Parts: sequence; C-alpha cells; structure tokens
Amino acid sequence: MDRPVGIAPLTWSTHWDRCIPLSEHGIQCEADVIILENVPDLFANKHWAHYNAAKTLLEQSGYSISSAILGMADFGVPQERFRAVVIASRTRNIPLPSGTVSRGKFKTVRDAISHLPVLKSGERCSIDPMHITSKHQKSTITISEQIPLDGGVRPQGVGPDTGFARCDKHGVADKIHTCPAHVGESPQVWSHEKRQRSTACSGG
Repeated sequence: MDRPVGIAPLTWSTHWDRCIPLSEHGIQCEADVIILENVPDLFANKHWAHYNAAKTLLEQSGYSISSAILGMADFGVPQERFRAVVIASRTRNIPLPSGTVSRGKFKTVRDAISHLPVLKSGERCSIDPMHITSKHQKSTITISEQIPLDGGVRPQGVGPDTGFARCDKHGVADKIHTCPAHVGESPQVWSHEKRQRSTACSGG
C-alpha cells in the first residue's frame, strides 16, 4: 500500500518558495505519493522558478510528476474553482483524475446543503459537526433580515456601505458560483499560459 503525504491546501500568496521545503518534507518522510494543491498562479511565470525547483528536486529523488489545472466543479464541488494540482509518485506514474460531472450538470449550493437544517446565529448542527453558524451581533442579524429573499441588496440607508448578501430559494443558491483565481481574472485570461506550463511540467 502506498504511503501518501497529502499537502493541501497551501497558503503561498506571499511565500511561493514553500513548495520546496514541503517537497523536501515529503521526501524525508519517504512518502510514496506527494500531493500538492494551490491556486493556478503556481504555474505562472512569476512563480515558475519556485515550482520548477521543487519539481526538479522531486524528480531527482525518483518521483514522477503529473500536474495540471483542474476545475473543481468537474468533480462535484458546487463552485467553479480552478486549482493547480500536482501528484508526485515514486512507485508508478499516477495520472491526474478526469472530472465526473459535465458542465450542464454542475452541482449548486442547494444541491450540496439544502438537506441540512436551518440554524440560528451561533448554533451547531447535531447531525453534522461541520454545519455551524457564526454568532453574529443582533445589529448584523437585523440588517441581514432586511435583504430581499431573491438575493438582492439591502434597502438604501440600511447598514454599512459594503457587505451583506443573502442566499436562498430564489437567489444564488440555485446557481453554480464562478470563482476565478483572483478577483477580476477570468479563467480565459490565465488559461493559456498556465495550462501550457502545467502540461510542460507533467511527467506523463
């Protein structure tokens, strides 16, 4: 049985060189499989030197590398979230998985959590420990309750200038949410450069 070391998710927003010591840690543990996951910028030109150094280190230690940018919605996540995924194996070449959900059948937030009970502020679900709510101030709850049920905006003059949205039966719960790598950056903007990079660094 393979001995994996799973390293995900990682916060490299200002420390992209961390992929090198993390790879070293996996090697020191004599892991058969090392899995890294991060934002697509991992394969961008400005961070390529760090990733390439980690890739070279792994290959010199006997690992084969498979890597690409994958869309998490293709695997059932109710969000079009793109991630750089790297699999390093020293026992065999492990190809990256293929998605199991087609675009027309992407899951929505409602698909994922509509079966869970409604909670009040500060409550924790008795059947699912991961289903909890923050303990909001009364003023915050009052403002939130004034947001229309269609997921629209607060009435003018209610609450602060920014923030507060609502997600319910007529709103965004029934839509697949798109989450580019960065605000204002669509997948089309970064796909060519980074997908070419991810293909180039793949061992397969």
